[in-house]
Amino acid sequence: MTKEQLQNYRYIKKERCQIEQRLRCLERSPESELDTIKPLQECYAKKLEELVNTQLEIEQAIETLDPMERDVVRLRYIDGKSWCRIAMQLNYSEASTHRIHRKALAKLKNL
Repeated sequence: MTKEQLQNYRYIKKERCQIEQRLRCLERSPESELDTIKPLQECYAKKLEELVNTQLEIEQAIETLDPMERDVVRLRYIDGKSWCRIAMQLNYSEASTHRIHRKALAKLKNL
């Protein structure tokens, strides 16, 4: 698991929500039973499955970390918080927060 993959989590989540919304719109549309719409629904469903699987991989990787590392990684990459906010929320110094983060990334890289 790389830092870049972790950074993509929020974008994956956002894209997943958009695709879910598009699928709901297609299901409600009068043309939903038409064969012309089915390939689009299948395309969205396939993309949705890929995104969910990617999210699951990231979550499973995060679960391998110790609790302190999990907190830092989740707050940074899943919740998108700044380093200052993470340090304040966890009651650590920013230096400690960065040290925990580096240690977590090293562990994730070796998965």
